[in-house]
Amino acid sequence: EAVSDEAYLVDYDYSDKDRLRTEGRILKVSRDKLFRASLTDYTTLREGEVAIEDRLPSLVTDLVLERRYRIGPGELRLGLDAASIFRASDIDQLGRDTAEIGLNADWFSSDILGPGLVWQNRARLAGTFYAVEQDSRFDATPMRLAGTLATELRLPLQRTGAAGTHHLIEPVVQLAYTRQNGDTVPNEDSQLVEFDEGNLYALSRFPGDDAIETGLRANVGISYTGYNTDGTGIGLTFGRILRTEAVKAFFPGTGLAGDRSDWLLAGRLSFGAMLDLTARSVFNAGFDTKKTETRLALRTDRFGLEGAYVWLDGERR
Repeated sequence: EAVSDEAYLVDYDYSDKDRLRTEGRILKVSRDKLFRASLTDYTTLREGEVAIEDRLPSLVTDLVLERRYRIGPGELRLGLDAASIFRASDIDQLGRDTAEIGLNADWFSSDILGPGLVWQNRARLAGTFYAVEQDSRFDATPMRLAGTLATELRLPLQRTGAAGTHHLIEPVVQLAYTRQNGDTVPNEDSQLVEFDEGNLYALSRFPGDDAIETGLRANVGISYTGYNTDGTGIGLTFGRILRTEAVKAFFPGTGLAGDRSDWLLAGRLSFGAMLDLTARSVFNAGFDTKKTETRLALRTDRFGLEGAYVWLDGERR
């Protein structure tokens, strides 16, 4: 993606994009193997960023290799990942360039106990080597080793009514412990943190690998799903995270800071292929809301309509 000048897309009402991306990617996926490699170039069109474009990540490379093995009742995944970020500037800190290569091993197992309890266990070990240039706050070649142990119990309770309506209630308790050793590394890929139903039971709420959620914690919640034969349905998720020690790595606005996270309440209402309504909210024990998001999608044979409302508290330390 390229333009002759920064205002081209807006002047000709062609697109509202304010950042352009040029990418080459190779992807191969089979039952037990994954290979992904990409090279991406970013160009900003934002008025406030053009003057400092040399300080923004412009060239990003990414490589992932993963192989899984079935061993007895469990599964072993071995992986290698590598990535780099280049900035054109030579200014210390503002022009930081980074590269990293890591090896990781994950073990999964799942069993059914007694009255239908689903017991899942996971262990992860990851070692990463970094190369950092043009940032005096970090060593030139920092290294880090991190290990995680987790166990989880789910009790799915389901019922199907005479009209075909299906109900599923599932309480979940997950215990996880993570410890890391090594040097301080730059955080390039985990600056924007979200707390939602997709990562309530994740081993780390950070979206990337540069930052890791550590310590002993319990992820607890309950969900309900109900759907009919005509495609209509409803889904609800409610939960929070409890820790033995306060975590300072998360901004307060995320709802994840401290020794107890805020409460998460998320829901979805679906009327077949015509209407979808999703909403989620993060709030504390005093019902002070940190963030609220509602999205609506309406589709018919002749038109479609989508809208969203988002309210966010400031992410300040």
